[in-house]
Amino acid sequence: MKNNNGTTSTIEVSAIDSHPPEQHTEPANAALENSNTKNSSMETPEMTEDMSVTDREATEIGETASNPKPKRRLSASVGAKISSIVAICLVALATVSTIGITQMEKINIEIEGIAERDIPLTDIITQITVHQLEQAINFERAARYGAEMTTNAAVRPQFEASVHKFEKLAGLANVEIKTGEKMAQHAIDTAHTPEGKKEFTHVLEALKQIELHHIGYDKHALEAMQFFNAGNSAAAMGLIETITKEEEKLEHELESLLAEITKFTTHAANQAQEHEKSAVQLLTIVSIIGFAVAILFSWLVITRSIARPLRSVINTVTALREGDLDIEITRRSNDEIGKVSDALAGFRENMKETRRLE
Repeated sequence: MKNNNGTTSTIEVSAIDSHPPEQHTEPANAALENSNTKNSSMETPEMTEDMSVTDREATEIGETASNPKPKRRLSASVGAKISSIVAICLVALATVSTIGITQMEKINIEIEGIAERDIPLTDIITQITVHQLEQAINFERAARYGAEMTTNAAVRPQFEASVHKFEKLAGLANVEIKTGEKMAQHAIDTAHTPEGKKEFTHVLEALKQIELHHIGYDKHALEAMQFFNAGNSAAAMGLIETITKEEEKLEHELESLLAEITKFTTHAANQAQEHEKSAVQLLTIVSIIGFAVAILFSWLVITRSIARPLRSVINTVTALREGDLDIEITRRSNDEIGKVSDALAGFRENMKETRRLE
């Protein structure tokens, strides 16, 4: 209000301005508190839940930053690991079986060659040699009886029997030589080694040479016996020297060929025996190595990939059961055991959250 001199209004304004600042701020603070209370009362349950989730996520992020999880390693399932153990054992078994079958097949081929080629050739050459010797014996008898017939006709039956026996043996020897040639040719066609082919080729060539010499021997021997039968002992005796040389040559060729094929057969048998011993040693070594590898691989897989992670899970479950929520849970693999570790980690976090809310 104004008075006549205007002093009253000035005093009132000065009095108002001279109040301390707190008197002005107290109503403002009260109004702000009322406003905050109203805002708090207006918050919805959804907003409260969002704030709780945000706080939990912030807590988890902090824990993750302080304890970073190790990187997950690539890993197969438990079933795949067990299957790998079985596969390794099967591979080892298949390796041993393959080597055994291969070695046995090799030895079987060698034994088959001895049984079907070497021994039959040895037998046929032996028969040719025996029949050639019997021919020589019967020719000597026929020559003796033929020379004696000039003075003693009573020995003619013995002479004729010796001639007949000689002719029969000559026919057998010729057939056996032909058979030996066919067997040698078959051996060349079925031989599995260059050494075998070379040996059988030589046998075939020797048999053909023996065949020619044997034909000449038979021819000259029969001519001499015809001279004896005709009473021409002088002409017959003139052929004796030639026949003797041919006989000795045949015997030498047959004995040499028989000794050669026998030596080859013995060498083949010894070689097959050596291969059998080598095969047994190889199978033993491979079996031991395969067995050791299978055991080592199985031990590594079971111990490192199954037993150790399971032991860690068991220790974690035991710690959680005893209330230790700070235990570190590490996922060691991506298999079923790793999934159990993840489940335990989630269970631990839920227990932590429950304890925090309490």
